[in-house]
Amino acid sequence: MKTRKTLIPLAAATALALAGCGGGATPAPPQDDNR
Repeated sequence: MKTRKTLIPLAAATALALAGCGGGATPAPPQDDNR
């Protein structure tokens, strides 16, 4: 039970970090291509 309680926030934090990194890296290449 303790592992599950720790895994949920960990997964959320990982997803948030991945989304933040992806969101910042994804718009960059298209912008460069448009230029």
